[in-house]
Amino acid sequence: MTDPLDELMELKPTHASALLLDPVDVAERATRSARGARRRANVLLTGLSVAGLALAVAVGALFMRPVQAMPGGAPSPEFPYPSATPMSSFVPMNGGDDPADYSAPRLAFGRLTGTDRPDALCIYSRTLARSCETTVPVSGLAWSQVWWRTTSSGTSSADAYVWGHFDGKKVAATAVTRVEDTSVSYSNPVPSPAPATALITCEKTLPGTGSSMKDGLSFQGLEAYWFDVDNRRLMVATSGKLAAAEVEVRKYWDGPACIGSVPTQGPLAELLTAATRVRDAKIEGVTSVVPADHPGGVLQVNVLANTPGLRERVVEVAGGSVSLTIVPLFVTVT
Repeated sequence: MTDPLDELMELKPTHASALLLDPVDVAERATRSARGARRRANVLLTGLSVAGLALAVAVGALFMRPVQAMPGGAPSPEFPYPSATPMSSFVPMNGGDDPADYSAPRLAFGRLTGTDRPDALCIYSRTLARSCETTVPVSGLAWSQVWWRTTSSGTSSADAYVWGHFDGKKVAATAVTRVEDTSVSYSNPVPSPAPATALITCEKTLPGTGSSMKDGLSFQGLEAYWFDVDNRRLMVATSGKLAAAEVEVRKYWDGPACIGSVPTQGPLAELLTAATRVRDAKIEGVTSVVPADHPGGVLQVNVLANTPGLRERVVEVAGGSVSLTIVPLFVTVT
């Protein structure tokens, strides 16, 4: 399996979202590594005749057609279930993050839960670990489609990609795929302008050989953390004691890290101030706000879905001098 950090280095920035180590790109890009992609391709090619391969291509083309409107959350015949047609689950899909109305087909990565059927989706934040950003109701799915689920005390659950329509409050699902069988490409454009000044001074350097985050990094005094792609290390800014931060970081992260105090002025101080303004504004659709690094300083605003007018509202509150990126939990299917 390739190193997820190597995968991250291959991202091609363009123009409107964060270049960060994010949840889906860390937790799932490793699974969807180049070796895994070749292995799945070999399975298809060796297991199918020419006619069978033609059928796989045809099924894949059908799967990539736009999702049609669904009355009452019923599945659309134009969007077959990958769990019912396994070949289609090998078709790479692209996720777009340009603003789109709620009528656009979307996908999200998270944990499905329910008793008689999957009825809730805990959407994972796009950070270093699988942590629940928010939970929304789901309709249109049955557990028979989620064969990889686990069940305990009558409640079933499973990590999955959920495809369908999100109206701002709930999901009308049209398909569900297992994480290992799904290839989703996220665009990671470069926000502009982005200051080149370093956010923190590295006052404590932690060695390490790993690259895994246990749960989500959280402790008293933590103000911001991000991943330094060039130096392949976790950057941690704290307003507390450095020694205490070192102990806490080691509980969550086994790789190289740099810990520094939050400066009183400069890009990071400005980002933290802007983040506070956006949080206090309680903008509808915004789930969380975090300072990020690309390089220098970018304010990452996580939203349920990137809809028209949302970015303008965030810019109005944050201020035009802050470099900004919108990261949707529900990504538009393109």
